[in-house]
Amino acid sequence: MLRYANRLCTLTLHRTGYTQFASAPRNICESALKLGEVKSWHFTTHYTFSETENPRFLLLQLSLPQKNIMSLTIMRRIRFCAGHRLLRHGGMCEHFHGHNYVADFFVEGDSQDEVGRVVDFSELKRRVKGWIDENWDHAFLISHEDDNARKALEMVEPSRFYVLPYNPTAENMAKYLLEEVCPQVLDGSGANAVSVRIWETQDSYAEASVDQNSGQTSVGSAISSAEF
Repeated sequence: MLRYANRLCTLTLHRTGYTQFASAPRNICESALKLGEVKSWHFTTHYTFSETENPRFLLLQLSLPQKNIMSLTIMRRIRFCAGHRLLRHGGMCEHFHGHNYVADFFVEGDSQDEVGRVVDFSELKRRVKGWIDENWDHAFLISHEDDNARKALEMVEPSRFYVLPYNPTAENMAKYLLEEVCPQVLDGSGANAVSVRIWETQDSYAEASVDQNSGQTSVGSAISSAEF
């Protein structure tokens, strides 16, 4: 609300991060330039406007102090078995081999349902495990550049393999699940994936996470110890 001549005028708000934009009638903006009941907001600047677009309105930028907006995160662990080989690895991993993988899916939401859940664990499992069971479990993961591996696998009947747009490292598997699979399988669930962790062994994992500021995916790996 913007206070002018002892009355409150509604602003149309558009929020981007912690910056809030508002449009208000030009005469009110030029005369009042102050906010009424919300003391934590302050007017910082106004932008030039096109007379041909809407001469009666100005665009205000309202800077908000950063608030501790709580998000709730849950994790569901999925186990699956798969084979792969790393093209041009130069070591043992260039051979066909397999792992008992563990995938940790971290999803978050800003709200809870009437029961108090971000999303039911069983529903999250159904969505992510369903995709893995159909595409990766007991399959070979290969790079789209690995024609030799593909020809070898196609000679086997029955054959089950999945072609990735890059080498099937743990890092790339986590990235693929986060960027490509999760938006698809979580659509309509009310939750968003923020991180996927792929355990290749009990001591080593790779993790892909969404940067909260840029929205880009960052990928890393670590050596740790866990009991599954």
